[in-house]
Amino acid sequence: MFLKTIFFITSQSNNNVQSHEKFLKILHKYPKPLTIMNQIRVESLSIPELFSLPLDIPEYQRPYVWTKNEVLTLLNDIYTYQQHPQEEPMYYLGSIILHEHDNLYSIIDGQQRITTLAILLHALSSQQEIFIEYHSPVSMENIQKNAQIIREFCTEKDINEHTLQHINVTLVITQQEDDAYTFFETQNTGGVRLSGIDIIKAHHLRYIGKDSQNESYARKWEQFKYLNEVTRLLLLGRRWNILHWEKVPPKNTHGDYTREKQKKQIIIDEFSNKTLNGHQKIGFQQVQLEEEYRMLHLPPYKLALRQPLYNGENFIDYLDQFVSIYQNIFIKMDDLPEVYVRFTREVIDVEDRTEFVREFYQVVLISYVSRFGTERLIEVALQIFRYTYVLRLQNNSIREKSIPKFIQENHFIIDEVLTCYTCDELMKVLQSFEYDELDPTLFQKGYAADRLFGRISEFFRKELKDKALTAGSAYDKWLCKNIQTLVNQCNVSD
Repeated sequence: MFLKTIFFITSQSNNNVQSHEKFLKILHKYPKPLTIMNQIRVESLSIPELFSLPLDIPEYQRPYVWTKNEVLTLLNDIYTYQQHPQEEPMYYLGSIILHEHDNLYSIIDGQQRITTLAILLHALSSQQEIFIEYHSPVSMENIQKNAQIIREFCTEKDINEHTLQHINVTLVITQQEDDAYTFFETQNTGGVRLSGIDIIKAHHLRYIGKDSQNESYARKWEQFKYLNEVTRLLLLGRRWNILHWEKVPPKNTHGDYTREKQKKQIIIDEFSNKTLNGHQKIGFQQVQLEEEYRMLHLPPYKLALRQPLYNGENFIDYLDQFVSIYQNIFIKMDDLPEVYVRFTREVIDVEDRTEFVREFYQVVLISYVSRFGTERLIEVALQIFRYTYVLRLQNNSIREKSIPKFIQENHFIIDEVLTCYTCDELMKVLQSFEYDELDPTLFQKGYAADRLFGRISEFFRKELKDKALTAGSAYDKWLCKNIQTLVNQCNVSD
């Protein structure tokens, strides 16, 4: 799809001295400043002058995702400036990072603002030619939505096209793509404009090159769903490690800038800074030799959760695998046993002060499936539930930090899952887990523990026609008995 608008090119505006000084200060902090300063130039342009450049959006860039809120914020800022132009000679719109190559200027940072301004010019029936090609269906859908928003705004409030001549942007133009992305990451790791996932996407796609392979991986990335959830589980699985334990920032930052920045930086460190150079497509898994060591039995998945990762294809293949596992066992659940699907829907998916233990359950189960596939899924899922959800039954209040503390005090369960050689070996570990007698006072009506106990009791009542019991010291024996009975019943039906 082409977004095409036309308007007259205006004369060059005066340079914005303050913005030059600001970015020169940033450049002086840049690695190898003498070399980089020869490769980077800083320009100050008006919006018409910006659109006179042959702009290009690389395939691997994130799509155009601005919503109504961001669009209206920009439009209101422009309109407010238009009402009081005498107060400021120029309206400064920030920096845009471009990579100059092959008579094109690839947009490395600034696509959201540039696209919104292009839509605005189209709504104003402008006369300058702008040719920007968009490949992502997400971009095209959002362009159409925001075009309607902008048209409605311009109907209510008269934005003068002449105002755009007084909107100033600072261009940071590099000759080398690596320099552009290093500058881009340096700016954004300290800000909040892009998420950690946006930055690792740019990092890995630029390692693939500029051919059909790159386009294929860019399209693959655009199709990923549940990236926030999956990267969170992978962080937990990789960093909650008995040999190299590393903290993971809280999932809920409650708008705290410092925590949000830390959360973002951990994603970048784990999946960008720690990934290895070299175009290696390597999977690390345990294999099984059978029939006097002559028959090689391969695991169901090629890439291990904690394996070393290489930049480019290897990391994206890794992410693709775990997005697929996540969707298969938690979302779609196609072709999985009906009992497992009902258990997930009726017990696990009900978020009733169970957010943290649910995430704990999910990272243990996704670790298991990455090793053994969906073999014995019902039995394993129920035993993992028994291990992880006891936290909800033992405590009236669960904090996020309760989970790593529990893991460190109880078997390092993720390590057990990832190091056991067979499913039988793992089942013995899970079945051997014991916990203290439950506090009956937590099972009073209205408590979260009582509601969870009610859901698990109802599930087994439906499946086994078993009568619910009063929670307490007999709970674990009752649960283990019902798990085994249900597993035997499923095995017979199979």
